Amino acid sequence: MKKVFTFLIAVLLTAIVFAQSPEKMSYQAVIRNSNNQLATNQTVGMQISILQGSPDGTAVYVEIQEPVSNANGLVSLEIGSGTVVSGNFSSIDWANGPYFIKTETDLKGGTNYTITGTSQLLSVPYALHAKTAETITSPVTETDPVFDASVASGITATDATNWNNKLDSYTETDPVFDASVASGITATDATNWNNKLDSYTETDPVFDASVASGITATDITNWNNKLGSYTETQNLSEVLTLGNDANGIQIKNITDPTDNQDAATKAYVDFLISQIETLGNSNLILWNKLGSIDEVEHSVVGPNGTIVGSVNFNNTVKFSKGITPNTGDAGSGVNFPTTVVDPERGCVEMWVKFYYAPVAYSYGVYGFINVHHWTHNVMLFSWHNDRSLLQFSLQFNGTDRHAELTGFNPALDTPIHIACVWDRTGIDETSEYMRIYVNGGKVAVNDTNNDWGTNNTSGSFRVAAPWDEDFSTDRYTVDDIKIWNYAKTTFDLNKE
Repeated sequence: MKKVFTFLIAVLLTAIVFAQSPEKMSYQAVIRNSNNQLATNQTVGMQISILQGSPDGTAVYVEIQEPVSNANGLVSLEIGSGTVVSGNFSSIDWANGPYFIKTETDLKGGTNYTITGTSQLLSVPYALHAKTAETITSPVTETDPVFDASVASGITATDATNWNNKLDSYTETDPVFDASVASGITATDATNWNNKLDSYTETDPVFDASVASGITATDITNWNNKLGSYTETQNLSEVLTLGNDANGIQIKNITDPTDNQDAATKAYVDFLISQIETLGNSNLILWNKLGSIDEVEHSVVGPNGTIVGSVNFNNTVKFSKGITPNTGDAGSGVNFPTTVVDPERGCVEMWVKFYYAPVAYSYGVYGFINVHHWTHNVMLFSWHNDRSLLQFSLQFNGTDRHAELTGFNPALDTPIHIACVWDRTGIDETSEYMRIYVNGGKVAVNDTNNDWGTNNTSGSFRVAAPWDEDFSTDRYTVDDIKIWNYAKTTFDLNKE
């Protein structure tokens, strides 16, 4: 390993006596390598340390420099002007010695230092202290009246220490505080209070067995909120599924109550009332719901119907399913006796849902009432492909008279209420003898002729007669037909 030799030239330190702040010390050394050869004209890495108390004492100041040696291997530098590693050269208390200087050198100009030696700083460096103290002849007395009058004039070193320590080490000995209910509050208590016990785990088995052990934060929130924001979404079906039997009395069959304990909805009660009203009305001649074979063959009011041809009951109209004449069967429908209609006056109303409009200049006549094509035995009520004509005709085996609406274009796949009304003496004491209503509104009249036939004892009265055999699919459905023996002109579209 290479050894580096340095030589301190002490006489150069005397210059420090006359130095002014910032203070520095001049330092020179001759650098030699391990072969005792001068290290000339090269950059040398040096670390200089000021040690207090002993050669192994505490470093109160450390700096690094990179001086360049001359042709004689001499480096010159000023301690106090290098790159500071630690400490403050100007704040060294030279009176509190002794002090030693340690030099570490790297011949390659880096920081891979080799300790070259430690030597004590003798009397000369302490001139720095003498320079500072030479003008102090007596204790300094503060005479500034402003400071003496300041609220800060009474601050002691203890006060400053307590302030800096933020009273961390201060112990309260006031007996009044010890007697306070707050005296027993610990740091843990304060933490638990601030955290609202969120992280606290109860391990007491008595609590686990308590009825309160299952209370959650959500339960507490709901209690505090008095459940004011809670919305119950459970329906009756869910209640019944859970087995709520209403104290032993089961509630079931809401839409079709059968037992004494069954609940009846308002809709069901209103339905019964409407039936009672209808059944008690002597003006209602026929009411058939047309929603199934059983309904067709068991009219609510009047004679039962008879199914002919091919039909289905797959489609819902307004209140329930209706009858749909099947494709390819012009003879399908439901027959009723012709006596259900009075040649003098009356009303036929029904609900219809259309799926396709008739195609112009082709077969596709939707016959709501009649039998076969061009056979007008009693009456005809149909939607023609020609001019989208909604036509109501009366014949009764006599002269044909009719009322008609051109440009009938109803919304498809939508329940439509249609009605035909007639009175040979005038409807509502007017000169109008025949009318057509759509969704409760009058759309067509006949105020010219009232000389249709009078014979209703022969022929057929057929409902849902497609009238043509070229249907490629279901075209329409008819539901809830009613026939009255007077010229009815008002219709409750929300009541079956």
